[in-house]
Amino acid sequence: MEATINSRVERRYLSAKNTLRRSGLKPPWCVGTVSSVSPKKTMGDENAWKTPEFRQKIISKFDEKIEEMTKAPERSSEELESRIFEKSTSKEEYLRFASRILISLKEQPQST
Repeated sequence: MEATINSRVERRYLSAKNTLRRSGLKPPWCVGTVSSVSPKKTMGDENAWKTPEFRQKIISKFDEKIEEMTKAPERSSEELESRIFEKSTSKEEYLRFASRILISLKEQPQST
């Protein structure tokens, strides 16, 4: 049973990681690591996740997943993004919430 749970968690982790990489965003567990930090980027970039352009990338990712679903979710991609933006206090938290939503959308029935 434990092996099944671990493999399920591993699949979800890899799925979220790949989805965020394809979108050009760094996964929340990589943000702030030594390899991803450059002095030029960090100087005035700590609030870049609050810009409309950055937020639109997340909305686009939500839209892509929603289009693949057989049944539309109760909330639109804009509502989902707005909700996580309001709850987030940092870029890492924002991306963590976004990856959770992407995973949950991916687990919904897909259209063929």
